Amino acid sequence: MIHGFMKQTGGAVHVYSEKGQGTTFKLYFPAKQKRASFKIEKPKSYKSDVSGNGIRVLVAEDEPAVMNVICEMLSNSGYTVLKAYSGDEALALFKQEPNIDILLTDVVMPGELQGPGLMKKLRTINPDLPAVFMSGYAREATVHGNGLRPEDVRLMKPIPKNELLKALETVRQGRAVAQKQD
Repeated sequence: MIHGFMKQTGGAVHVYSEKGQGTTFKLYFPAKQKRASFKIEKPKSYKSDVSGNGIRVLVAEDEPAVMNVICEMLSNSGYTVLKAYSGDEALALFKQEPNIDILLTDVVMPGELQGPGLMKKLRTINPDLPAVFMSGYAREATVHGNGLRPEDVRLMKPIPKNELLKALETVRQGRAVAQKQD
């Protein structure tokens, strides 16, 4: 996550580790210019005005701060959000509220069910459930097997709003295409 954040801000991170001495992280931020001018540009390849139109997203994320940011982004974009702070809680919630349109889950969470295991269980109930996986760790973001499908989207944290909305729209459209073919 630190590497991703530093890359987004135009900085760099250097890690030094010495056995018996510890580890040092050096964060290098870009120097502030005298006259900072910021221009917010919308991504050229994706419109940010996509609306969730009440689509129900089950968000499984164990970090409260991350959960709050994600839920606010999704709610402000028209999605209906259901929160679960673990895979186990998400499974129980899904059994109570089976009309979930998309699962948005962290890969690594506390409890019995990690993101891929949660998805596997949910797909025994709803085989067509689309999923977006999030991870702060490069290794987990590229999980293979464990019930993941090629159409499942994997995102690296921190996730910009437009990337998250694009991922949800992509899996939602993939589900609509699959339903038309049935």
